[in-house]
Amino acid sequence: MPVSQKKRFRLPIDSMLSIIDGRWKGSILWRLLSSPMRTSELRRSISEITERMLIRHLHEMVEDGILLRHDKKQYRRTSGIRSHHMA
Repeated sequence: MPVSQKKRFRLPIDSMLSIIDGRWKGSILWRLLSSPMRTSELRRSISEITERMLIRHLHEMVEDGILLRHDKKQYRRTSGIRSHHMA
């Protein structure tokens, strides 16, 4: 669920934790720390995640402003979360 549909928090850390909740988002972000990756590269690097779940999380993180999508095939993390997510 995108942040816009989630509860708004007073503290930025609470907002951030609500955005990266779940089993896979932390793993996805960790792999994107060093360089951008294609969807297929991410899928191979996280062998336990299904392609459907990976794509769902990638889309959510793009909507939340955590990732940028390039050429519709490659993702990289942004430098921060857009300020309108904070209360």
